[in-house]
Amino acid sequence: LSIATTFDTLVFPLDTAAFGAPFDMDGNGRVILFFTTAVNALTPRNSGGIIGGFFFSRDLFPQVATPQVAACPTSNEGEMFYLPVVDAAQQFNQYFRSKDTLETDIIATLAHEFQHLINASRRIYVTVAEVDFEAVWLNEGMSHIAEELLYYRVARYAPKQDIGYSAAVASQSLNAINSYQVENLGRYSDYLAATDVNSPYQLNDSLATRGATWNLLRWALDQSPNPPNSYLKALVDNDKWGQPNFNQVFAGVGGV
Repeated sequence: LSIATTFDTLVFPLDTAAFGAPFDMDGNGRVILFFTTAVNALTPRNSGGIIGGFFFSRDLFPQVATPQVAACPTSNEGEMFYLPVVDAAQQFNQYFRSKDTLETDIIATLAHEFQHLINASRRIYVTVAEVDFEAVWLNEGMSHIAEELLYYRVARYAPKQDIGYSAAVASQSLNAINSYQVENLGRYSDYLAATDVNSPYQLNDSLATRGATWNLLRWALDQSPNPPNSYLKALVDNDKWGQPNFNQVFAGVGGV
């Protein structure tokens, strides 16, 4: 119940303000958070990383084709994403051993996966983009921006503020960094460690690419004159894909 409440009161208004509202294909006014051991099973035992959830774009397609939208027979026909369950007996791995750890670890996942859902649903049903899904590097970068926006909201800071050491390590801010921002910093560090072989535009899903794209988006948003959500919504609602989308939305920023 507390996870659903956090989604309703914090994540949903935050993501929709930044990226727009998801298209309600099933007309029920709801987003389903589906908890399943299938998510737990995705992370091998003793893994150094963790998969905290996922969004499956097939669920946005009807099981029977319409004149506008292709069919997916295995679709659940609704706005939903998938989350792990409490694994007290550590059947799958060492993660999510209690409800407290589950609640702590997946709030950022809610913001991340919900951006993917918004992005895909609007490209399919609102923009009717020629390519239904955004390029993976840009899509993931926007979801990492969603995590960062969660940090700002919980820490009660805002982009472009000069946050000094004492402010950053204050208990509320430090907890928010550890919950919602430290992974972005780690992925960006992976990029900085090998800039000669990585790029924010690479057509892959590597951690270094994600870190680079997150930083590129943060820089572009900070250099742009209008409210950040106007650019994020423009990226979501663009019928272009990948670099042409980015270049159009941030035209003139830093020589783009």
